[in-house]
Amino acid sequence: EKLDALKREVAVAEDVLRRQKDALTDRVTKARAVLAQKNREAKKRVAVAERKLIEKEFARKRRMARGVKEIEAFLETQREKVVAREGQVASREEAIARRGEAVEQLVREARAYDIDL
Repeated sequence: EKLDALKREVAVAEDVLRRQKDALTDRVTKARAVLAQKNREAKKRVAVAERKLIEKEFARKRRMARGVKEIEAFLETQREKVVAREGQVASREEAIARRGEAVEQLVREARAYDIDL
């Protein structure tokens, strides 16, 4: 009788321990599932953030390239204006030189005229 009572007590204790083990196993399984879900969500957020960062970087580089092209176009127009101005200055210098020669010729003629008198 005592042996049967002890066996029943051990069986009850084993049953309680088995239930506790099963409960802990379920909690661990659920916790792992929750962590796995959170990990997947975190990876998705990181992927989205990386994609946005790449898009921002691409847009920034495109803006910079557009800015560089605009500056290059501006510099090219300025170069063209400088070349045109240099041409104008050169033609004016030629005209001044011709006028100087004409004035010198007139001065020579005037001196020659004075000498003739």
